[in-house]
Amino acid sequence: MKRILSLFVSALCAVGAWAEEPLSGEYVDLGLSVKWATCNLGATSSTDAGWYLAWGETSPKTNYTWETYLSYLGGTMASFKDAGTDKDPLKDYVYGGSHSEGIGATAYDAATVALGAGYRMPTQTEFAELANTDNCEWVWYDEDNTEFNGVAGYKVTSKKTGYTGNSIFLPAAGYRRGEDLYNEDPYGYYWSSTPVTGGANYAYRLNFGSGDVAPSSYYGRFYGFPVRPVYDGPDPIAQITIGETTTGYADTYLFKSAIEAIEGVASIKFVDNVSGNTPTTLYLSGSSDITIDLNGKSVDNINFNVSGKLTINDSSEEETGMVTFNPAYPFDVNEGAELIINGGSFYGSYYVNGGEGRVILNGGHFKEGSYGALSEYAILGEGKALKLKDGTIITEITETITQDCEVIDAPSTPTAIESVNAEKSGKAIKTIENGKVVIIRGDKKYDLSGREL
Repeated sequence: MKRILSLFVSALCAVGAWAEEPLSGEYVDLGLSVKWATCNLGATSSTDAGWYLAWGETSPKTNYTWETYLSYLGGTMASFKDAGTDKDPLKDYVYGGSHSEGIGATAYDAATVALGAGYRMPTQTEFAELANTDNCEWVWYDEDNTEFNGVAGYKVTSKKTGYTGNSIFLPAAGYRRGEDLYNEDPYGYYWSSTPVTGGANYAYRLNFGSGDVAPSSYYGRFYGFPVRPVYDGPDPIAQITIGETTTGYADTYLFKSAIEAIEGVASIKFVDNVSGNTPTTLYLSGSSDITIDLNGKSVDNINFNVSGKLTINDSSEEETGMVTFNPAYPFDVNEGAELIINGGSFYGSYYVNGGEGRVILNGGHFKEGSYGALSEYAILGEGKALKLKDGTIITEITETITQDCEVIDAPSTPTAIESVNAEKSGKAIKTIENGKVVIIRGDKKYDLSGREL
């Protein structure tokens, strides 16, 4: 069973419409002023309607009327005429109130309440930005489509340079009034956090059908509409790319949930340092093929339990010594799994369950730790050698290495012709003798420090 360790309290899609525990969470950067969630609040997927909520209410219910509106907050409204009066618990947040800019990021914002700081309902201005066809392309899918499992709605794809290909899907989920659901499939309605200027009983919504998108529509606050959260919190610590979509994750909990859900090919890039408050294991699926770019960042107190294939790179122009994994065992490589290390610096050793997994070293620096620097289960890649701190060069790892070392290109043993030509030209030859690199110039031999042997 996968061990779930929450380092930060935040999630996006709930297990079901009435579930209390989060399933997973992610958002997409479309190159706009905010990042957009990939699914509705309370949804299990991008095509799920999720929760239907009255404006300012933070949980779904079964009956949407003025009489039931905000009753759990002490509201005693009987009709739209009571909006903005003392019978209205949100009178300060609507037209004529002291906080009439709206309910965004307040105790009445369902996205903030459910997901935590950084998440909130979009404003009417942010809906207008999303609907602007200079920013995004809106493509309608009707109910017989296969890409979105027969759910009608709009695929919204960024046109912004550097973000093209990033997209979200907005299902045409209809709305709730009383105990009934209306207009599911033909139309979509989404609450903003912005009240209407000039009418305390109204708030702005995004409204769309197959032929139009209206970001400045408004309706009575008691109606039940879905909410699509936005995120404007800290920049992500990591980005995951699956296909053409890149998603950022700003905390370890969301990143953990996302990486453990990967089935198939994906790439991950760390864009900031990340550290778990307590040792945390990320369990990678046996059907995953994941490439991680450490990007010169520090990754501490986190280790990877690998089933499937995991490749580690480091594209940073900084010294790879910046990149460290501090647990005793940064990687558990299970039977049938493969770990390929092409770069980065690692502190601790590597363990292969049952000795059946494969750890292939094509690059990287390995730092001495209390459990040794490198396990004998590791295999040097083709044409690679391991240079130890004392200068020894080895081409095969037969026991645990207990000192700092780095993967280098294996020095080649010169052929007889190369040796003769080098001697004639006075050039030096680099070769290996007794496990050490030796430089031969003429009839003399030197070590790497230039000392004659």
